[in-house]
Amino acid sequence: MHLRFSILDDDDSDSLQIECHAATPYCSSTIDFYTRMTDLKEFGHALRNFTGAPSDRPVFEAGSPEEPWYSWLRLRAFAYDSLGHSVLEVSTNRNGSPQIQQSSRFCGLLEVAAINRLGYKIASWDVSESGELLFDSADC
Repeated sequence: MHLRFSILDDDDSDSLQIECHAATPYCSSTIDFYTRMTDLKEFGHALRNFTGAPSDRPVFEAGSPEEPWYSWLRLRAFAYDSLGHSVLEVSTNRNGSPQIQQSSRFCGLLEVAAINRLGYKIASWDVSESGELLFDSADC
């Protein structure tokens, strides 16, 4: 699984405009969304501590799949069986008129250690040093 977060707009307010590109060998999605960096880092900390236990389901959500919101992104990690095999679920929605609407939902199979590594990268991302965060599970 490949993830890329890119800062599109940092207007020095509490909110950032970020583009997320997520891809597996079979599916991909790119969407931009607005969030506070503290919310994204909180998700990173939750991923860093992810255990693969059935009750452990860290979620990041920005926007809403319903109008009048512009877009929606949900990233959710969870174990899909009793052995702790895990996935990162990516759900996106671009709201608006029919010609611009888009939605996707897919999962990337990841080892718990790869989810922890992604969490570490998100939690330690300093946007003042780098406007882009890259993660590739093949590197874990």
